[in-house]
Amino acid sequence: MSTNGGGWPSVSVVTAVFNGEETIADALRSALAQTVQPLEIVVVNDGSTDSTLERLAEVDGPVRVICQDNSGPSVARNRAMAEATGEWIAFLDADDIWCETKLESQLGLARIRPDAVLVASDWSRANPALCDGSRKPHGPAHVTWFDYRDILVLNRFQTSSVILRAEVASKLGGFHGELDGVEDWDMWLRASCEGTIGKLDQPLVAYRDMVNGYSKNLDRVYRTMRALMAREAPRAVPLLGAHGFDTLRAWHQLRFAVAYHLAGDSAGRRQALSDLGQDGLWRGAWAASGRYLAPFLAKRAMRRLRK
Repeated sequence: MSTNGGGWPSVSVVTAVFNGEETIADALRSALAQTVQPLEIVVVNDGSTDSTLERLAEVDGPVRVICQDNSGPSVARNRAMAEATGEWIAFLDADDIWCETKLESQLGLARIRPDAVLVASDWSRANPALCDGSRKPHGPAHVTWFDYRDILVLNRFQTSSVILRAEVASKLGGFHGELDGVEDWDMWLRASCEGTIGKLDQPLVAYRDMVNGYSKNLDRVYRTMRALMAREAPRAVPLLGAHGFDTLRAWHQLRFAVAYHLAGDSAGRRQALSDLGQDGLWRGAWAASGRYLAPFLAKRAMRRLRK
């Protein structure tokens, strides 16, 4: 097994956990099983009231646990990043699992592209076969590159799939707690203004879709999405133009209306559509329907047909 002593940059894994007794040990063991070993794993126990601490004590390795009162994912991750000492920060949610070659694959791309500030990977809903050790690192031929506009259209990365240069994370000031729900999307947007962002087009993370996950609160995510769009206006309008940005804002309103509809929440759907009108975005909605919503729904339908 290669280590970060073999010429690889050092990586600190940061994990925030709240009541993760069922999954935290498996998540950390997947980080410790990497073909390129992390320098450390910094875990912030964000006020857990279950047996999370006991499960953490069962994991052998360079794991540092910090306890704090429950403060939300942004505060917890920021605390972990402040304690980390690696050149790269690798985010690992407490309910996800990494494939063995994840860090090696991502650091390999970063080695080829020193301008990269963030490297992600694809992910799949928890599938043990993805992480059986048979996957091999691969090179830049299997990479998609993203810019600010790409990420403004949609949050492209699942948090556990991302490694971020520590100096960039520090410069950006970490996650913004007032945007919890879309705090990761906000971070990737800001990072995209600092350098190159790439995604390995191979699922290297098994994502566990937890019903009680923080991002499952649709109202919270909708509210913070709107706050994020308002915050991005000064940066986005010069790039996209006023009509272009209105079209993109309308797209986000429409996709949340669809999400509410699929969740059986008619009040939420009506609110999203009402906000669309109150924000003066009906004109943008026509353009958004053709440019963004129709392809999005078609792609979703195709995924369902393949199952």
